[in-house]
Amino acid sequence: LIGVIILDERRIHSQGKVELDIAISNKDYRKKGLSTQAMALIFDAYLLGDLCETVWGWIDARNQASIAMVESMDLPIVDRNKEGREMADGPVTSVDVVLRREDWNRIRPQVVDALGLPELE
Repeated sequence: LIGVIILDERRIHSQGKVELDIAISNKDYRKKGLSTQAMALIFDAYLLGDLCETVWGWIDARNQASIAMVESMDLPIVDRNKEGREMADGPVTSVDVVLRREDWNRIRPQVVDALGLPELE
């Protein structure tokens, strides 16, 4: 097992939002771009496949690797200091990301090119 990807379709809101969680739990597979590739393919499937209009996520503000990944993809960060997100070890400050279809269409060519991903048809 390398990690998990959770697309919580129970959280597809009436506004067309879906919550996304990605965790690479096996340390041997971290820092290889797998989360970034998975995110890009999920964004394609959900946003370009008309399954939703917005992908929303939050990152524990202590998780600098995930924040760096989001920044490297130029994903829109809407709040860098959201207080009170609940984790197993108590409340944390989070970084919130909201990616809309039009944002993905704008930044996708650079992300796909940087990752060497194939074009979807």
